[in-house]
Amino acid sequence: WKRYYIADIPGMAWTGDFILNVQVHYLFGSILLAIACYFIIIYMNLHKSGLKLTRTGGIRAVLLGLALVSGIFQALKILPAVNPSFEMMIFLNFFHMGTAAFFLFFAIGCLAARCRWTVIAEK
Repeated sequence: WKRYYIADIPGMAWTGDFILNVQVHYLFGSILLAIACYFIIIYMNLHKSGLKLTRTGGIRAVLLGLALVSGIFQALKILPAVNPSFEMMIFLNFFHMGTAAFFLFFAIGCLAARCRWTVIAEK
């Protein structure tokens, strides 16, 4: 973020350190993955009692899932046995950033509109 002058903002100097940025990204990505797994398990248990995702909840879940899966594929590239082509890395990078950005903007819009993730299904 140093090239975008974000690191010049008081308190944001740490964003200029690439290695620290990668470590923070992996840390929060793994926390987000753990939270997603937790909520999938909770949702599966509550689904039996009649809880279902709303349309906006489903869209957010799909976008978040795509961002998480593409992030996992991005992280796999550090393994010695994984050697993706340059074109594949560019595609994964833009796909990951795009799905994360779409999720962010859609989630902010849903928050502003007070859209719920789930509703009780009618019987």
